[in-house]
Amino acid sequence: MGVISGVIIGAIGSILAVIVIELFLRSRPALFLFGSSYRLAIRLRREGIIAFQFTREDYRERLPTFLSYADHSIAIVSISLRLTSDEGELLQLFKNRIAERSDFRIAISLISPKSPAAALAAASLNITGDYLVNEEIRPMLRKLVGIRNDLPESDRPRLRILVHNFFPMGSAILLDADPTQGRIQVETKLFRAPRIESFGYEVVGASPFYSRNYRAWMRVIDASVPVTDEDFIN
Repeated sequence: MGVISGVIIGAIGSILAVIVIELFLRSRPALFLFGSSYRLAIRLRREGIIAFQFTREDYRERLPTFLSYADHSIAIVSISLRLTSDEGELLQLFKNRIAERSDFRIAISLISPKSPAAALAAASLNITGDYLVNEEIRPMLRKLVGIRNDLPESDRPRLRILVHNFFPMGSAILLDADPTQGRIQVETKLFRAPRIESFGYEVVGASPFYSRNYRAWMRVIDASVPVTDEDFIN
C-alpha cells in the first residue's frame, strides 16, 4: 500500500509540475525570458544551424583544421582566400588530399582580377583595387596553380582553380556538400570594417536552409571559369 501511495503521489506531483511550468511559460515575463529563446533555438536547430560566429575570434578551429574534416570534397568561394600564418599549411593540405585519395575533389573560386567585381570588393574591404588584385588575388592564384601543376597530370583535374565575376554577399566553404547533405560555413564581411569583425554561421544538411545555401553557392562555382595566364600573370 505504501508503494502504491508513493507512485500515486509521485504521478500527481509530476502532473502538477508540468502544469506549473506550462502556466509559467505562458506568462509574459517567462515567455520573454525563456519562450522566445527556446523557439529560436528550436528553429535554428531545425534549419541546420550548428554555429554562429560574431567575429573571426569566435571560430573554434583554424581554417586548415576545419578543412581537414572533409572526406571527399572541398569547395571554396572567396574574394582572395587571403591568409597569413596558415597559408602554407592550407596549400599543403590541398596537395596532400588530392595525392592521398583518388576520389577527393577540390574547387576554389576567387574573384577574377579582370572583373569589375574586384574593385567593388576592394571598396567594401576598405583597400585599393590594386592592392586586392596584385597583393592578394593574383599571388594566391599563382600559388594554387603551382600546387596543381606539381600534381601528376592525371590528378590535376581534381583540383579546380577557378575565378568568378561576381561579388557575393560573403564567402563560403562547402565540405562534402551535395544538395541534401554536407557542411557549409558562410562568412559575411561588414562594409569597410576590419576583416576580423566579419561574422558567419555554419549550417548542415538536411534542412531547407542548408539546401538554399548549397544551391546559391554552387551557382557561383558553376558559373566560374578555369584560371588562365591572364588571371595571375601581371
